[in-house]
Amino acid sequence: MKDKHEGLHSCEEATIKQYDKRCQPVYDDTIVRSNNSFQHGLGFVRLCMDDTQHGVTMNLPEDLRKTGRAQVTISDTSRTNRNVVVVTDVEGYSFELASKDVARKDVDVTFRPLSDYMIGNHKKALDNKKHNASDKRMDLFASILRQNYKTTSDQKVYSLDGNGSNRERYQKSFADLKDSTPQFFTFELDPETALSQQILYGKETVIYTGSLAPFGYGVEGASHTSPPGIEYLITTRTDTSGRVNTLIRNEDCRAVVGLNLDYCGGIFGGLNYEKAQRILLKLLSRLPQLVVLCITIGKRQHQLVEFDFEKYAETPYGFRVVHTFSNAPDDNKAVVSRLFVRDFGIPRTLEVPGVVWLWNQDKSHSGTQRSKKYNCVVQSIDPRNGNLMLYCIDDDSECYIPIFNYPEHTLREWNKESDCVLMHKETTKPRGRPPKDMNEMTGKWYETGTEAEKELRPVSLSMPKPGFQKRKLDEVKVKDNLVTVKNFLKSNGQPEMAVWVMEAKDLV
Repeated sequence: MKDKHEGLHSCEEATIKQYDKRCQPVYDDTIVRSNNSFQHGLGFVRLCMDDTQHGVTMNLPEDLRKTGRAQVTISDTSRTNRNVVVVTDVEGYSFELASKDVARKDVDVTFRPLSDYMIGNHKKALDNKKHNASDKRMDLFASILRQNYKTTSDQKVYSLDGNGSNRERYQKSFADLKDSTPQFFTFELDPETALSQQILYGKETVIYTGSLAPFGYGVEGASHTSPPGIEYLITTRTDTSGRVNTLIRNEDCRAVVGLNLDYCGGIFGGLNYEKAQRILLKLLSRLPQLVVLCITIGKRQHQLVEFDFEKYAETPYGFRVVHTFSNAPDDNKAVVSRLFVRDFGIPRTLEVPGVVWLWNQDKSHSGTQRSKKYNCVVQSIDPRNGNLMLYCIDDDSECYIPIFNYPEHTLREWNKESDCVLMHKETTKPRGRPPKDMNEMTGKWYETGTEAEKELRPVSLSMPKPGFQKRKLDEVKVKDNLVTVKNFLKSNGQPEMAVWVMEAKDLV
């Protein structure tokens, strides 16, 4: 008999001193969800617990300590309701925990590696035509990131990923750059799906978005029992009750260079296009270093998305479309996916003078505030009056800046140069004026980094535009309708390489 209770069993409400075997088990020992082949679920978590996790110790936060003790041991696998483990403290008292408990960030546990048998079952679940199409998207995502930016291990890539297929493909693409691979973080609002990946890959880089309950629950019209999505975590530092977001901090946002949003079932805003665009603009403005963006939308609830993708997610300011996955022979026909790359020829991150940033405030502000520069990201430019919609990284606020017709030289004057490099190499400081060949590419020298780590890099390299092909190109390669253009510059006698990747039509 299946359990039909919404809450606890009567035996669970009684005493927690002894785990009661009379509770009717609910079996669901499957690798993937029955309704979603891209997600591991409850069955997979239970199989993993049976496999190697009995005997693992964990430290619980205060609100989960049903016996008053922090340290407990996984003593059995639970198959009652949505519970997944039975834990026992040093005195032998036992109780059950669900995935939403174990997956929380404040639960300290290191899972044991799974057996070859379970890893084999996991791999089989990733081996099908739909996953091959997903692998193709992630291959291009990683390739574009590598070719357009100098990556480091301090950078981050954020992704939605139900079973780890995107993570594993990403890691394969960066296998030769282990010391300079941006960390891959998965965000999941389903606790069982999140826990399955935490068991596979560890808890540090797999985030259950409901870990801070009730932070963010029920936002954007969702049920009050629904955890927030990655969009809310990126854009919200504190909620209306003053609770602080510790899952994604402001400094985390500054380190994100890649974002993969896979909305196979739907997209933020639903059919409210204005809401969808507003959320996307706000989301991206919180990621000043973003280089590569991939958005995937399922056709099931959005039948015409192939033709009106821009209604759901228009090309963001400062980015351009690299490729659209839709109807190629090896694409997943159930989704439309579009890959964007940062157009470094467009000023997106600005250092706005305080006298302008505080234009609509009392002039009694201190001279220090009005003389400093504020790090901002351009969300959009109003086509009607040229006003800039900016997000200020420093004070986490948004503001309109009225600039009549926003002259381009003003944007370039405020350009935050440290964020506008296509591919940079560490160099030594040249003596005297910059070399002429750097001036010809509108580059100049500037300093970034801490006092202990000064770097000097060329900036403002123009993106290819009509007529660019008339310049001498050192190397041009064409593959799968993508063109790779390389120009070798010289700075202080050392070669400096700039790389662009674009669709072939952009060179016509």
